[in-house]
Amino acid sequence: SPFHFIASIPDGYEDFSYGVQGSDSYHIKLVPHKAIPSSLYFTVSSRGVTRHDTDVTSFTPIKEWTEEYRLFKLTSSIPFFSQYRKWHIFKHWKKTVRLAAMHAAKEYLRANHVLLHPVLLKPIVDIRNLCREVSKLCMVR
Repeated sequence: SPFHFIASIPDGYEDFSYGVQGSDSYHIKLVPHKAIPSSLYFTVSSRGVTRHDTDVTSFTPIKEWTEEYRLFKLTSSIPFFSQYRKWHIFKHWKKTVRLAAMHAAKEYLRANHVLLHPVLLKPIVDIRNLCREVSKLCMVR
């Protein structure tokens, strides 16, 4: 547990420490009272951990919190979960790059496609119509 000092606190001792959330849900950095933000902070005592949010306060007994912490660390060590952030960011980057390339290609075709060129469009349509008329003629018996 990150709060190994709790074991040394005698039962019934009512003192607590303030903390703020660190890099993950169970990483609580202890701070002095002056350093706590108004929105989200924790109080840690020998009895448990209290999460103080803007409108909601929730208390978790210390045994339950340390078990949840142990399970969180165990789950976080599974490669899928430990690499999820990197994978998720890479997946979004890859999708963004692919969509940007497709958009650029679409714009290039829209600007440079021979069938859409205003000067060439009418002659191409005329030639196509002439070819259709010739194909309707019975030239071979």
